[in-house]
Amino acid sequence: MRIFLSLFMLLLLSSSLGCSKSSGKGASGANEAADLGLECNHDLKANTIIRKSWPYPADVRNLVWTGRYNKAEVRLKPSQITFVTATLTFREGDYLEVLGSEVHVVKPRRLIAKKDIYVTRKVTRQGIEKTDTYLVAKAGEPASFLFYNSEGYCMVNTDDGPGWTQCTLDDTFEGLSAEKPQACQQNWWVQIERSRVDKGWMIVNPTLTKRVSGPPDAAK
Repeated sequence: MRIFLSLFMLLLLSSSLGCSKSSGKGASGANEAADLGLECNHDLKANTIIRKSWPYPADVRNLVWTGRYNKAEVRLKPSQITFVTATLTFREGDYLEVLGSEVHVVKPRRLIAKKDIYVTRKVTRQGIEKTDTYLVAKAGEPASFLFYNSEGYCMVNTDDGPGWTQCTLDDTFEGLSAEKPQACQQNWWVQIERSRVDKGWMIVNPTLTKRVSGPPDAAK
């Protein structure tokens, strides 16, 4: 009987410890998400494409390869389901002139509005084109931030789809800044060309590249 009670107590203790460890793991995951500072702890999704746009700062358009030696596939169009047109080899220091750019927002960022946020849209009624203005969020309310275009406009998500609103990095949303100007998750597609044959689109990997305004030796 004593042996049975001892085994029962050991089993109960191990179960309690297991629960404690599991709870600690969950808390750690929540803290890691909070440490990102990008207000990303939500389930909102987006499938928004901003064509002919560069991530902030938009005037830093080109890339230098910082990885030692890597191969990368480029595709016919900025989509993972299109054909691979070439496999390019990059070495550290290679300069990549970006010919085209698209930002694909996958997960928006929930930010508190510092002021009332309005979106304007052109609509056609009875054959006449008009501009309607919609209130997206009042000051102090959350809004779904998608993209900042470096020219005084932010794209936000609404019930009727994405729309543009005038904004700056300082006075429109809590947490939006030059250090954190992006959505929670986005893919930056760039079009590059090595030759008439070796050209196409690829997603920028920030761990293998850095952004530059022009060729590294342009100032020499």
